[in-house]
Amino acid sequence: MKSRWWQMLFVFASIAILTGISNGATTQVTLGQSNPSQVLFTNMGSDSASMSFTGTCGSNPDCLSGPGYYASNGGTTNAGTYDMWITGGAPSLGSPAGGVYPVNMDGATINFTFGYASSFLDGTVTLDSITGGTNLPRFIGGLYITSTNIPGFINGEYLDVDFNANLGSNPLIDDVYAGNAPSTTGPLSSGEFAATPEPSSIALFGSGILGLGAALKRKLLI
Repeated sequence: MKSRWWQMLFVFASIAILTGISNGATTQVTLGQSNPSQVLFTNMGSDSASMSFTGTCGSNPDCLSGPGYYASNGGTTNAGTYDMWITGGAPSLGSPAGGVYPVNMDGATINFTFGYASSFLDGTVTLDSITGGTNLPRFIGGLYITSTNIPGFINGEYLDVDFNANLGSNPLIDDVYAGNAPSTTGPLSSGEFAATPEPSSIALFGSGILGLGAALKRKLLI
C-alpha cells in the first residue's frame, strides 16, 4: 500500500514538473501596430487580388515596420522594432473557402527582422491563409528563422505566425477580390511569433523522470 502511494505521488509530481517546464520556457515576440506603413490589397481582375505593403524600411520598399516586444514567460519585456518586407513579386489570394483565402506566394519572399539592443531575430515568412468578411482580417503562416541570438529561438526553427490587420471603415478584402472596390488598406494591428520547448527535449527529460521512478519503486519494494 505504501509503495502504491509513493508511485501515485511520483506520477503527479512528474506531470507538474513537465507542465512547468513547458509553460515556463515559452518565449514570444509580439508585434505592435505598423505606422505609417500598411497592408494593401489590390484588385487584379475578376475574382483576383494581390497583397503588398505601403512603407519603406531603410532601402527596402514594400515594407511594414513598427514596435515589437520580446519576453519569456514571467520575464522582462524588451522593447524593439520589426521590419517585414516583400521581394520577388506580390503574393496573391486564391479562391476562398468558408471565408478563408489561401495565399499563393507566387515566388515572393516576405523577409522579417526584429531587434532590441544587440539582440535580433531574422527570417522569412510564408503566409498560408487570410480570413475575409471582416475589417480585422487574420493572417496565418509560419516564420523560418535564418539567424538569431535571442534566447528561446533557434536557427533553422519554424514558428507559427498569427497577426491581424485593421481595415477600419475601408472596404473588406471580399469587396476587392470580387472587383467591387479597387483596393483596401490598413495597418498591421497585432501579432505574435511564439517558440516553445522542443518535444524531443521534453521527451528526453520525461524519460529520465520515468527511469528515476522505476529505480525508486524497486528500492521501496526491497
